[in-house]
Amino acid sequence: MKYGFLGFFALASFLAVSSSPSYSFGLPGLPSNLGGGGGGTDALTEQAKVKSVNSIFSEIGKGAFDGGKLILSKKKWACDKLDQANKILSAISQPQLSSQAADLHAKLFCGITSKIPPELLAPEKPDVDAQKV
Repeated sequence: MKYGFLGFFALASFLAVSSSPSYSFGLPGLPSNLGGGGGGTDALTEQAKVKSVNSIFSEIGKGAFDGGKLILSKKKWACDKLDQANKILSAISQPQLSSQAADLHAKLFCGITSKIPPELLAPEKPDVDAQKV
């Protein structure tokens, strides 16, 4: 026996690791602690989600309000957009954005079926058909 007990132990350890069915990034035989993490993309993904939420808030602000008052015909559209933002917010931890979403939810009267006070509504502009003019 040329290598002795330690050589046998090292060979047995190598075979145990290399024969394990652990797969990390499609590479067989790598121990699970060597597979790596997000590779730095986790922060980028969260930044993209924050930008998406901010762009949804901006879109709602430009399309659903006129002079700080709610355009009633845009209410359903804006509430649907806000639901999209809330789905994104559920995946990230951004208390400030969650607070803004809650404020918008209240200002849009989402989920409320009672009548909205008229002083909070913007006057509806009549649709003008360009072909008739």
